[in-house]
Amino acid sequence: MRLRSIIVILLFYFLGLIQNSFFVHFNISGAGPNFIFILFFLLVFFPARGGPALGWENILYSTIAGLFLDIFSDSYFGTSVVILLFIAFLEKKLFYLLKERKNKYSVVYFAPLFSIFLIIYHILSGMYFYLLDFSYINIGWFLLIKIIYSLVFAIPGFYIYKKITLSA
Repeated sequence: MRLRSIIVILLFYFLGLIQNSFFVHFNISGAGPNFIFILFFLLVFFPARGGPALGWENILYSTIAGLFLDIFSDSYFGTSVVILLFIAFLEKKLFYLLKERKNKYSVVYFAPLFSIFLIIYHILSGMYFYLLDFSYINIGWFLLIKIIYSLVFAIPGFYIYKKITLSA
């Protein structure tokens, strides 16, 4: 296993602990940032150099992020893994349509894609958890606050990750 994979696993663990211990006290209307999803989306948004559209790294990221999301949530175990694999596949398909020339990645693409895929994750996990009972899926202020709160951390993370990844 490469050193990068070990570091990513430790980052998912650390962000899961921060998300569920420290940031629980700083929620807005019950919504807090989803750091695990932010890191997952950053890793999938910026592809590995020369890697395939959905390579082993994206499968690893989806699996590890899904496991940590399931560990720190009250949903069924394995739900988030399947949903994140689906999101990684969709994101990679859309990525090739939106990629600018010379490997430039724009926050104009990142922010809406992040928001859309966070909504998809919320809807799919709600559908699975409540066994396709759509009355429990809450798409309202809670989700809007969660998206905005997560974007507050995702956009600076985008620029930091972009600088680290593209300068290396």
